[in-house]
Amino acid sequence: MLNNPLKYTDPSGHYYPGDRNFIGNLKGYEQVCVDASGGHTGCYTPEAVEPAYDTEGNLMYYLYNNGDRELVSTKNPHFGLFKGAVDRMWNDIWAIAATGLSTVALFIAAFSACTATPFIGITVAACVAGGVAALGASAATGAVIADFASNSAVADANFTEARKWNKRFMREER
Repeated sequence: MLNNPLKYTDPSGHYYPGDRNFIGNLKGYEQVCVDASGGHTGCYTPEAVEPAYDTEGNLMYYLYNNGDRELVSTKNPHFGLFKGAVDRMWNDIWAIAATGLSTVALFIAAFSACTATPFIGITVAACVAGGVAALGASAATGAVIADFASNSAVADANFTEARKWNKRFMREER
């Protein structure tokens, strides 16, 4: 039975955490649950009853990548790699936001120092130091953006490999 969108409890009283993470509509993962009819649904839907498992008792997830969706088991060796890359992309997004805010603050401080009393030597030095610090923060943002792009490529590759692994694994089970 659904308690709230972040966690749910089956009728026996067992607690199951929800697990969902998306980067816009491009990449993400979502734990899969079973609905009352036995079909699959995301665990964040009102229809979710309990977690879905494969035949070996491994949790099931939907992986999303640029409009594609793949149902995978946590047994799939590429699941953790995809999930890790998406999680690192979120870390990069937060770092970009934090660095962006500090860059804005540094530019404002530099501008304020330059315009407050423009002909005093200390203020000019503060203006230059603030500008240099702001440029450094901008360079750090560039490095984080590069890391984001790298993690996005890792997610792409592991989504493709997870799909191939599923096809190979499912064929072997038949």
